[in-house]
Amino acid sequence: MAALFIRLASLVVVLCGLWWVATIVPLTVRDDAVLSAGRRILNEETLPPQAIARLGQIADRVEPQLGCEVATWRAVALFRLRVAEAAETDDAGRIAWSDFRDAAQRLLVCSPHEPLIWFALFWQEATQEGILPGSYDRLRLSYELGPNEAWIMRKRSRLMLPLLATVPEDLRPAILHEFLSLLKGRVMREAVEAFQSSDTVVREMVLPQLVDVPEPVLASFARALRNAGVEAKVPGIAERERRPWNR
Repeated sequence: MAALFIRLASLVVVLCGLWWVATIVPLTVRDDAVLSAGRRILNEETLPPQAIARLGQIADRVEPQLGCEVATWRAVALFRLRVAEAAETDDAGRIAWSDFRDAAQRLLVCSPHEPLIWFALFWQEATQEGILPGSYDRLRLSYELGPNEAWIMRKRSRLMLPLLATVPEDLRPAILHEFLSLLKGRVMREAVEAFQSSDTVVREMVLPQLVDVPEPVLASFARALRNAGVEAKVPGIAERERRPWNR
Protein backbone atom coordinates (compact mmCIF):
# COMPACT_ATOMS: atom_id res chain seq x y z
CA MET A 1 0.00 0.00 0.00
CA ALA A 2 2.82 2.34 0.93
CA ALA A 3 4.58 1.58 -2.36
CA LEU A 4 1.40 2.36 -4.32
CA PHE A 5 1.02 5.65 -2.47
CA ILE A 6 4.60 6.58 -3.26
CA ARG A 7 4.12 5.76 -6.95
CA LEU A 8 0.92 7.85 -7.05
CA ALA A 9 2.64 10.75 -5.33
CA SER A 10 5.53 10.53 -7.77
CA LEU A 11 3.09 10.54 -10.68
CA VAL A 12 1.39 13.64 -9.32
CA VAL A 13 4.77 15.39 -9.04
CA VAL A 14 5.64 14.43 -12.63
CA LEU A 15 2.27 15.61 -13.94
CA CYS A 16 2.60 18.89 -12.06
CA GLY A 17 6.05 19.34 -13.55
CA LEU A 18 4.74 18.70 -17.04
CA TRP A 19 1.89 21.17 -16.47
CA TRP A 20 4.37 23.80 -15.27
CA VAL A 21 6.58 23.29 -18.32
CA ALA A 22 3.58 23.39 -20.67
CA THR A 23 1.92 26.47 -19.17
CA ILE A 24 4.07 28.59 -16.87
CA VAL A 25 7.31 28.38 -18.88
CA PRO A 26 5.68 29.54 -22.17
CA LEU A 27 3.95 32.37 -20.28
CA THR A 28 7.28 33.45 -18.79
CA VAL A 29 8.98 33.38 -22.19
CA ARG A 30 6.01 35.23 -23.67
CA ASP A 31 6.03 37.93 -21.01
CA ASP A 32 9.81 38.34 -21.23
CA ALA A 33 9.60 38.95 -24.98
CA VAL A 34 6.79 41.49 -24.63
CA LEU A 35 8.34 43.27 -21.64
CA SER A 36 11.69 43.47 -23.41
CA ALA A 37 10.00 45.04 -26.44
CA GLY A 38 8.27 47.56 -24.18
CA ARG A 39 11.58 48.60 -22.62
CA ARG A 40 13.17 49.01 -26.04
CA ILE A 41 10.28 51.15 -27.25
CA LEU A 42 10.53 53.38 -24.18
CA ASN A 43 14.22 53.82 -24.96
CA GLU A 44 13.18 54.84 -28.50
CA GLU A 45 15.12 51.95 -30.03
CA THR A 46 14.27 50.76 -33.53
CA LEU A 47 12.70 47.32 -33.78
CA PRO A 48 13.53 45.37 -36.96
CA PRO A 49 10.58 44.26 -39.15
CA GLN A 50 11.12 40.61 -38.24
CA ALA A 51 10.85 41.43 -34.53
CA ILE A 52 7.70 43.50 -35.09
CA ALA A 53 6.06 40.65 -37.01
CA ARG A 54 6.96 38.12 -34.30
CA LEU A 55 5.86 40.42 -31.49
CA GLY A 56 2.58 41.07 -33.27
CA GLN A 57 1.84 37.34 -33.23
CA ILE A 58 2.81 37.12 -29.56
CA ALA A 59 0.64 40.13 -28.65
CA ASP A 60 -2.34 38.63 -30.46
CA ARG A 61 -1.99 35.48 -28.34
CA VAL A 62 -1.24 37.36 -25.12
CA GLU A 63 -4.14 39.80 -24.94
CA PRO A 64 -7.03 37.31 -24.47
CA GLN A 65 -5.12 35.65 -21.61
CA LEU A 66 -4.22 38.77 -19.64
CA GLY A 67 -6.04 39.82 -16.51
CA CYS A 68 -4.64 42.91 -14.83
CA GLU A 69 -1.00 42.16 -15.54
CA VAL A 70 -0.13 45.84 -15.73
CA ALA A 71 3.50 45.57 -16.84
CA THR A 72 2.59 43.26 -19.72
CA TRP A 73 -0.43 45.34 -20.72
CA ARG A 74 1.77 48.45 -20.73
CA ALA A 75 4.30 46.74 -22.99
CA VAL A 76 1.54 45.52 -25.33
CA ALA A 77 0.04 49.03 -25.51
CA LEU A 78 3.46 50.55 -26.28
CA PHE A 79 4.03 47.96 -28.98
CA ARG A 80 0.60 48.64 -30.50
CA LEU A 81 1.38 52.37 -30.40
CA ARG A 82 4.70 51.88 -32.19
CA VAL A 83 2.99 49.81 -34.93
CA ALA A 84 0.25 52.43 -35.35
CA GLU A 85 2.76 55.29 -35.63
CA ALA A 86 4.68 53.38 -38.31
CA ALA A 87 1.64 52.28 -40.35
CA GLU A 88 2.27 52.97 -44.04
CA THR A 89 -1.31 52.92 -45.39
CA ASP A 90 -4.63 54.33 -44.22
CA ASP A 91 -6.19 50.89 -43.86
CA ALA A 92 -3.23 49.55 -41.91
CA GLY A 93 -3.27 52.68 -39.79
CA ARG A 94 -6.94 52.36 -38.91
CA ILE A 95 -6.49 48.76 -37.83
CA ALA A 96 -3.33 49.53 -35.90
CA TRP A 97 -4.85 52.51 -34.08
CA SER A 98 -7.91 50.43 -33.21
CA ASP A 99 -5.62 47.74 -31.75
CA PHE A 100 -3.78 50.41 -29.76
CA ARG A 101 -7.01 51.92 -28.40
CA ASP A 102 -8.23 48.51 -27.24
CA ALA A 103 -4.94 47.71 -25.49
CA ALA A 104 -4.72 51.22 -23.98
CA GLN A 105 -8.24 51.08 -22.59
CA ARG A 106 -7.61 47.65 -21.04
CA LEU A 107 -4.41 48.97 -19.47
CA LEU A 108 -6.11 52.08 -18.08
CA VAL A 109 -8.82 50.01 -16.43
CA CYS A 110 -6.11 48.28 -14.41
CA SER A 111 -3.70 51.23 -14.12
CA PRO A 112 -5.16 54.73 -14.63
CA HIS A 113 -1.78 56.33 -13.81
CA GLU A 114 -0.31 56.14 -17.33
CA PRO A 115 0.62 59.64 -18.57
CA LEU A 116 2.12 58.51 -21.88
CA ILE A 117 -0.94 56.39 -22.73
CA TRP A 118 -3.33 59.23 -21.90
CA PHE A 119 -1.31 61.52 -24.16
CA ALA A 120 -1.19 58.95 -26.97
CA LEU A 121 -4.98 58.53 -26.78
CA PHE A 122 -5.43 62.30 -26.97
CA TRP A 123 -3.05 62.62 -29.90
CA GLN A 124 -4.56 59.69 -31.81
CA GLU A 125 -8.05 61.05 -31.38
CA ALA A 126 -7.03 64.60 -32.32
CA THR A 127 -5.19 63.55 -35.48
CA GLN A 128 -7.50 60.76 -36.62
CA GLU A 129 -10.94 62.06 -35.62
CA GLY A 130 -10.46 65.68 -34.59
CA ILE A 131 -10.88 67.26 -31.17
CA LEU A 132 -13.94 65.77 -29.49
CA PRO A 133 -15.68 66.53 -26.18
CA GLY A 134 -13.37 65.13 -23.55
CA SER A 135 -10.27 65.09 -25.74
CA TYR A 136 -8.49 67.75 -23.71
CA ASP A 137 -9.34 65.92 -20.49
CA ARG A 138 -6.97 63.16 -21.61
CA LEU A 139 -4.27 65.72 -22.26
CA ARG A 140 -4.81 67.28 -18.83
CA LEU A 141 -4.46 63.89 -17.20
CA SER A 142 -1.21 63.31 -19.07
CA TYR A 143 0.29 66.53 -17.72
CA GLU A 144 -1.07 65.99 -14.20
CA LEU A 145 0.17 62.39 -13.95
CA GLY A 146 3.53 62.85 -15.68
CA PRO A 147 4.73 66.45 -15.24
CA ASN A 148 8.43 65.66 -14.86
CA GLU A 149 9.08 62.39 -16.68
CA ALA A 150 11.74 63.26 -19.23
CA TRP A 151 11.01 60.48 -21.72
CA ILE A 152 7.35 61.62 -21.92
CA MET A 153 8.24 65.30 -21.93
CA ARG A 154 10.48 64.93 -24.99
CA LYS A 155 7.71 63.41 -27.08
CA ARG A 156 4.92 65.57 -25.70
CA SER A 157 6.70 68.91 -26.05
CA ARG A 158 7.68 68.30 -29.69
CA LEU A 159 4.03 67.78 -30.54
CA MET A 160 2.28 70.21 -28.20
CA LEU A 161 4.39 73.39 -28.30
CA PRO A 162 3.37 74.09 -31.93
CA LEU A 163 -0.29 73.92 -30.76
CA LEU A 164 0.22 76.35 -27.88
CA ALA A 165 -1.97 79.08 -29.39
CA THR A 166 -4.89 76.74 -30.10
CA VAL A 167 -5.27 74.76 -26.85
CA PRO A 168 -7.48 75.91 -23.94
CA GLU A 169 -5.79 78.58 -21.85
CA ASP A 170 -5.58 76.40 -18.75
CA LEU A 171 -3.26 74.01 -20.63
CA ARG A 172 -0.82 76.65 -21.86
CA PRO A 173 1.17 77.01 -18.60
CA ALA A 174 1.86 73.25 -18.54
CA ILE A 175 3.01 73.25 -22.18
CA LEU A 176 5.27 76.26 -21.63
CA HIS A 177 6.65 74.87 -18.38
CA GLU A 178 7.49 71.59 -20.06
CA PHE A 179 9.33 73.31 -22.91
CA LEU A 180 11.29 75.50 -20.50
CA SER A 181 12.17 72.45 -18.38
CA LEU A 182 13.58 70.69 -21.44
CA LEU A 183 15.58 73.78 -22.33
CA LYS A 184 16.95 74.24 -18.80
CA GLY A 185 17.80 70.55 -18.74
CA ARG A 186 19.75 71.05 -21.99
CA VAL A 187 17.56 68.61 -23.88
CA MET A 188 18.47 70.77 -26.84
CA ARG A 189 17.48 68.66 -29.83
CA GLU A 190 13.87 68.26 -28.74
CA ALA A 191 13.61 71.90 -27.64
CA VAL A 192 14.89 73.10 -31.02
CA GLU A 193 12.58 70.74 -32.91
CA ALA A 194 9.57 71.95 -30.91
CA PHE A 195 10.41 75.61 -31.49
CA GLN A 196 11.28 75.08 -35.15
CA SER A 197 7.91 73.37 -35.76
CA SER A 198 6.03 76.29 -34.20
CA ASP A 199 4.62 79.19 -36.20
CA THR A 200 5.35 82.87 -35.61
CA VAL A 201 2.43 83.31 -33.21
CA VAL A 202 3.67 80.52 -30.93
CA ARG A 203 7.29 81.68 -31.14
CA GLU A 204 6.26 85.16 -30.02
CA MET A 205 4.44 83.58 -27.06
CA VAL A 206 7.48 81.52 -26.11
CA LEU A 207 10.38 83.96 -26.48
CA PRO A 208 9.43 86.33 -23.61
CA GLN A 209 9.27 83.30 -21.29
CA LEU A 210 12.98 82.60 -21.82
CA VAL A 211 14.18 85.42 -19.55
CA ASP A 212 14.57 83.05 -16.58
CA VAL A 213 16.66 80.52 -18.49
CA PRO A 214 20.40 80.69 -17.63
CA GLU A 215 22.41 82.66 -20.18
CA PRO A 216 24.78 79.80 -21.16
CA VAL A 217 21.75 77.67 -22.00
CA LEU A 218 20.18 80.48 -24.01
CA ALA A 219 23.44 80.95 -25.90
CA SER A 220 23.46 77.24 -26.80
CA PHE A 221 19.80 77.45 -27.80
CA ALA A 222 20.40 80.48 -30.00
CA ARG A 223 23.30 78.74 -31.77
CA ALA A 224 21.27 75.57 -32.24
CA LEU A 225 18.39 77.56 -33.72
CA ARG A 226 20.73 79.36 -36.10
CA ASN A 227 22.29 76.06 -37.17
CA ALA A 228 18.78 74.78 -37.88
CA GLY A 229 18.05 77.82 -40.03
CA VAL A 230 15.67 79.44 -37.53
CA GLU A 231 15.93 83.18 -36.97
CA ALA A 232 14.73 84.22 -33.52
CA LYS A 233 15.61 87.04 -31.13
CA VAL A 234 16.43 85.02 -28.04
CA PRO A 235 16.26 87.51 -25.13
CA GLY A 236 19.68 88.92 -24.23
CA ILE A 237 21.50 86.58 -26.58
CA ALA A 238 20.38 86.92 -30.17
CA GLU A 239 22.07 90.23 -31.00
CA ARG A 240 25.39 89.26 -29.40
CA GLU A 241 25.32 85.86 -31.12
CA ARG A 242 25.03 87.49 -34.53
CA ARG A 243 28.42 89.22 -34.18
CA PRO A 244 31.00 87.54 -36.46
CA TRP A 245 33.51 86.94 -33.65
CA ASN A 246 30.90 85.00 -31.63
CA ARG A 247 30.05 82.59 -34.43
